[in-house]
Amino acid sequence: MDKALEIRRNVVHLLLGIALIILLNYNIINTAILGLITLLAFIISYGCRNRKIIFLEWILDKLERAETRKRFPGKGLLFYLLGAELSLLLFSRDIALAAIIILAFGDSVPNIFGIYFRRIKHPFSDKKFLEGVILGWIFSFLAAMTFIAWYEALTASFAAMVIEGLDMKIGFEKIDDNLIIPLGAGAIIFLIRLIF
Repeated sequence: MDKALEIRRNVVHLLLGIALIILLNYNIINTAILGLITLLAFIISYGCRNRKIIFLEWILDKLERAETRKRFPGKGLLFYLLGAELSLLLFSRDIALAAIIILAFGDSVPNIFGIYFRRIKHPFSDKKFLEGVILGWIFSFLAAMTFIAWYEALTASFAAMVIEGLDMKIGFEKIDDNLIIPLGAGAIIFLIRLIF
């Protein structure tokens, strides 16, 4: 594992989530604009499979794993944007913003800390460690309380950390956690409000 690459990837992951939250919260962009950005990103990704775009090649060199780059350039970013867009379409604004911030912290913090403080293996994943998961739960819980009640944030963040550790597949293809974490967290918050 290339530690420098993984740190870069996860720091960008965290910063992207924070930037999205700021842009959405202050109405600099909306669901329609994010949808257009997501569509454009998918088109560019498809184009990058057959052509080299110099600026994008440099970014992919710095942030993309080699095996993913060959098959699906920018996959993590694309599913991040799609997860955020679907959250905004499916849930109320406060739930969607909480789900996006849970994705930002809950998917990056465990990986950053897991690189250095890995002692206890995650029961569902051979690539994850419990120390990172616990820190991811804490950070995403605290961040989500910006938008939702503490008990919703606590429960949704916990659910996101469970989801993050699972390797869900459709056929032989792993479902990107950038898609399922915000949808799972948003669904939990929605169910809590439905029940209580």
